[in-house]
Amino acid sequence: MITAAVLISIGVLVRFPVSARSVSSVQPGAPARSRTENVVLITLDGARTQEIFGGLDLDVLRSTLPKDRMAEQTRAYERYWAATPEAARVKLMPFFWTVIMAQHGSIAGNLALGSSVRVTNRHRFSYPGYAELLLGEAHDDVIDSNDKRRNPYPTVLEFLKQTLHLDK
Repeated sequence: MITAAVLISIGVLVRFPVSARSVSSVQPGAPARSRTENVVLITLDGARTQEIFGGLDLDVLRSTLPKDRMAEQTRAYERYWAATPEAARVKLMPFFWTVIMAQHGSIAGNLALGSSVRVTNRHRFSYPGYAELLLGEAHDDVIDSNDKRRNPYPTVLEFLKQTLHLDK
């Protein structure tokens, strides 16, 4: 089972059906190739699911203001607030939602829609989380800090490269 580290990062799998090789071989008017040639994994370390899926968090905004100031009177509210979570998240992260997710990707972890993703590593910070994301399971005995050390286990990407006999 592959898990994503939602508490410390949001893993997004993005599939782009184009590579430099295929772009140079496409003729004008020719049908587009549907074979996926690249996989891009994007992670956002420290991102809160509340902002990713719901946009501006009014409680966070209010916590930054003097007691006599209302959130609705701020530039941040004017710029990023919207009536629905879907509209608010687009205002906060327009490229992510209108290009990456709308055209190329998939994401998990929106609790409001019943999509729960949890880490299983006990450390709950960057390197153990990224390792879990790429290995499919935690290895707390070996990957226990953010120290620069090589991961001794094959990642899912290395497994696919070997299994599918890929060059890159």
